[in-house]
Amino acid sequence: MERLRVHHDVGGEAGAARLPCTHSIDVPIAANWKTLVDGFLDVYHLQGVHPQLLRYTDDVGTTYENFGQHSAMYMPMGVASQGLANATEQMVIDELAKPGSGIMGKTLRQSRYFEERDGGPALNGVTVRHALFEAGRHTHDDLGRDHAGLTDEQMIDDHHYFFFPNVIANVFPSHYITARICRHPSDPERCFFDLSIFNWLIQEERAARPPRKHQLLEEGADVGRVPDQDFTALSKVQLGLQSKGIDSIFLSDQETRILHFHEVLDHYLFGA
Repeated sequence: MERLRVHHDVGGEAGAARLPCTHSIDVPIAANWKTLVDGFLDVYHLQGVHPQLLRYTDDVGTTYENFGQHSAMYMPMGVASQGLANATEQMVIDELAKPGSGIMGKTLRQSRYFEERDGGPALNGVTVRHALFEAGRHTHDDLGRDHAGLTDEQMIDDHHYFFFPNVIANVFPSHYITARICRHPSDPERCFFDLSIFNWLIQEERAARPPRKHQLLEEGADVGRVPDQDFTALSKVQLGLQSKGIDSIFLSDQETRILHFHEVLDHYLFGA
């Protein structure tokens, strides 16, 4: 919880004005709302659902925290999973140097240590994380964003928060993403996924930006590679939960937040 407080203190009351919602979507999903919540509370599923993320996300090194009704996990970025065989720094560089690698890839390519060589992309004498720390701070400083109060880890790692009962947030220095998972009014096998993206805009961008882009999507619509992988997998999980052969569920240490969520939910519903 202290990590979230630091993020808030850096943004202050002006943070809401600096980080307006620039894009939002609503999409129906073929799964119960609790199934969808479960699917966003662990990194265990990266191995089977998002294998491409393991090349620059350390699921094994992720840490977890439960506080009150809520919880968090902190995912190291810019480093390969400790569970990958033969993982190297070069593998991380190659993955983040690809077009479409998002803000992290763009930050790495802006680093003064990044080079395009005949043999492919490379970093001159530093690790990926060091290059991301330095380039990220320089970029934010150039744009007038004051992140002096954030640690290096808070500059690049994925700080993932769950606010009971149904709100998830991924917090980064330049933006954050929230997802509100809502029950379907009549069909317990379905729910609604409401995603909002908030970007830190400098004054000129805030003055010139168009109105928030909002999309109402059909079930099965293309939302993006990673969420589409989640929705496909969780729809199958929902079908599996209907099996008459299920009488118990085993959870790993990486799924401690799922257990916490259901303990809090049981207490809320039944006083258990």
